[in-house]
Amino acid sequence: MICCKSSILLYVLISLGWYIRGASPRESTGSTPLTMACKFKKVPRDGLNAVVFPINIAKANHSRGWFFAQAWSYGSIKNGAYVGLQPDLDGDDGHSRVRAVFSSFINGTKPTHKNCRNGADGGPGVTCNVNVEVSYSHTLRLNVSTSGGGKWTGKLVDFKTGRKWVVGEWILPSHFRGIGHMTTAFIEHWSSNTADYHECRQIPATEATFGFPYSPTNGERAEMWKPESHGNCGNYTKFIGKKTESGTEIRILGGSGSTTRRSVK
Repeated sequence: MICCKSSILLYVLISLGWYIRGASPRESTGSTPLTMACKFKKVPRDGLNAVVFPINIAKANHSRGWFFAQAWSYGSIKNGAYVGLQPDLDGDDGHSRVRAVFSSFINGTKPTHKNCRNGADGGPGVTCNVNVEVSYSHTLRLNVSTSGGGKWTGKLVDFKTGRKWVVGEWILPSHFRGIGHMTTAFIEHWSSNTADYHECRQIPATEATFGFPYSPTNGERAEMWKPESHGNCGNYTKFIGKKTESGTEIRILGGSGSTTRRSVK
């Protein structure tokens, strides 16, 4: 199901606005021209203890610059976390590679895995990442879960082969609960400068399919609202959103000097 309620979407973007603050997963000034809200209706009082985020980047270029991700908050706490994929250059052996990122923006988060370090986008929190060889044609699942005690783990799973990689693990401060009822999918071009109009117009094309988020906590599949343009570069980036059985396929057609064209089929 895809719906759009502008006032509610605005609330979601304000609530999750911490992840769109002019810095990218590689700590450079980036552009987030598109966001898409997702909603779980049946969330326990203590929040969700596990969510699966499927993403397919089969039609994305094997180059650096784009970030396809899902962000969330813990209950009513404003700051939260995100998990996502960054396409990468193929290796010298010709094998395709992707970089998975799992970050907390909550002050007091403690890294507990070798893939993680203190700090997130130049602020408090923890950043974890791993580079793996994987086929872009396969749907990749980003699994986020807690084993209790405030410890959260992010994993990358190749749905076709079953291969799994730990992206990272960290421990939140004791007063934090589970994942709240809203998540926000977003696409960011982390190598662009949002303050530079000319760079916005030169954002390259890309494509990805965001699958419906799913929670093993209660067996619920989240609703997915229609994608919306966002930020300075959103005004100069054309995109097409297409509903599919598994989620929403998004094509960013690249920057232009005209107003954003939005279409959901």
